[in-house]
Amino acid sequence: MRMKAAAGTDIASGVGPEASRHHVAGKLAQLISEITNRPRETISNSCTIDELGMESVAFVELHVAIEDTYSIQVDPIRILELNNFGSIIDYILALIIEEAQM
Repeated sequence: MRMKAAAGTDIASGVGPEASRHHVAGKLAQLISEITNRPRETISNSCTIDELGMESVAFVELHVAIEDTYSIQVDPIRILELNNFGSIIDYILALIIEEAQM
């Protein structure tokens, strides 16, 4: 995965912010689906951590998977504070863009 990219571009594909959000949403939904066995198509922006079936062990697995996938440092408390899938996507995307600009 390329970690250096122009501001506002997708690190993996070089496209704009909306496509980046789409990419992060898809990958995050895939990770949650794999960890919780929840069908990917049932994961929406408004789903809360609880609705996603993220009990403590699953949440730790997700946290590690996100950090490994995107080579970023994620604050697990911040994810819990955001609490819904859409807000978590935005948080992760911001961290990816921040890392790419370093």
